[in-house]
Amino acid sequence: MPDALPEYDALVRSYREDGWGIYDDTADMHRAIRWSDAYYGDASSVAVLYSMTGKPMLAQNAKIRNYTETEAGT
Repeated sequence: MPDALPEYDALVRSYREDGWGIYDDTADMHRAIRWSDAYYGDASSVAVLYSMTGKPMLAQNAKIRNYTETEAGT
């Protein structure tokens, strides 16, 4: 998806400039695990390591699409 690169670059730039959080582009996952407050993402080896910290975790579920409150019964 080389066409997605400009959109990705714009998203990263916006994230950094607007101060949404800390953008960590280092390769040290242990540093990221140590300094973060929580984990959100896919099931992975990083998630397994993160689970050992006792910090809050939320697993992403990419299979949920077009979810509405009606479908939730609310």
